[in-house]
Amino acid sequence: MDTRTETGRRFERALIVHGGALGDLILSLRLVEALRLSGASRVSLLARPTSARLCLTCGAVEELRDIEGGGFHRLFGSADELPGEVRVWLGAHDIAINTLGDPEGLIAGNLRATGIAHTVSIDPRPREDLLGHVSDQWLLDLKAHGMNAHVGHPRLVVPASLRTEAQRILHACRDGVAARPILLHPGSGGRDKCWKTDCFVELSEVLRRRGFLPIFVLGPVEMERFPADEIRSLRDATKTIESPALELLAGLIAEAGLFVGNDSGVSHLAAAVGAKTLALFGPTNPALWRPLGENVRIVQGKTPPDMPTVSEVLPHLDLFDSIQTGVPLQSVDQTESASHP
Repeated sequence: MDTRTETGRRFERALIVHGGALGDLILSLRLVEALRLSGASRVSLLARPTSARLCLTCGAVEELRDIEGGGFHRLFGSADELPGEVRVWLGAHDIAINTLGDPEGLIAGNLRATGIAHTVSIDPRPREDLLGHVSDQWLLDLKAHGMNAHVGHPRLVVPASLRTEAQRILHACRDGVAARPILLHPGSGGRDKCWKTDCFVELSEVLRRRGFLPIFVLGPVEMERFPADEIRSLRDATKTIESPALELLAGLIAEAGLFVGNDSGVSHLAAAVGAKTLALFGPTNPALWRPLGENVRIVQGKTPPDMPTVSEVLPHLDLFDSIQTGVPLQSVDQTESASHP
């Protein structure tokens, strides 16, 4: 298959410069695929390693450098200030995709000064006239530069070693109980995008009665920012897995195969590893920001910015898994569920 761009160029070694959080990073995997289809045999990522290391571990990119260390932060200043080894490493790329939002062209100019022949600057924010998903806008920007933008959903392949470790942890959580694990992640980047903790607790109770094993996943952000009484109520409700490394979290979600979370980067991660993902939206527009995947369902409150009620969520969970049969989820304790916002 000819993987040249539509203008006949070949970009064998490509660089993506990224400064966003986990959700945007997962969506940027679509840019990686576009570069692959346009001939890139090696893709490097210049980003924050706290989240971007996952892309390296899962084989989505071949190399990762820390955008905030090793002299790369000089990209935000003058090209003359870039250390020699940084200039050499950057200049070895045929193309750079700058996703930092660079209206003055400073970063793009500094990238070109290192010897990169072709740079594309992408504004990660949706344009006012955008009707589709924000990542479709990014791909259209690549297409305008002649690249192949006919790509699918973001995908991450979790290594077998991580899945084995995840299996061990999930097996310990089951403690001999023959129930299918379902991971619940109550956090997000902002509390206004978080479903209420008591709603998650009630959902866990319903799921347990239906034969599932609900497990709350609490990351470092939740452990730091959630009030102590909310952490305690989640621990009292069911099993918890606390502060797993992001790579291990990917394995846990992939192995469990069923996930409920808010509008968050972890929900994007769940979709990318192929889990059946139910994402709960309130104030943000899912048409622009929803996780992308074949097994993704979105539930938004009827009157945004309100989050959905428990009774609005339960029917969607029933659609997710045909293994569980019998009384529909929405009929279980429906009166109690309807009382929660």
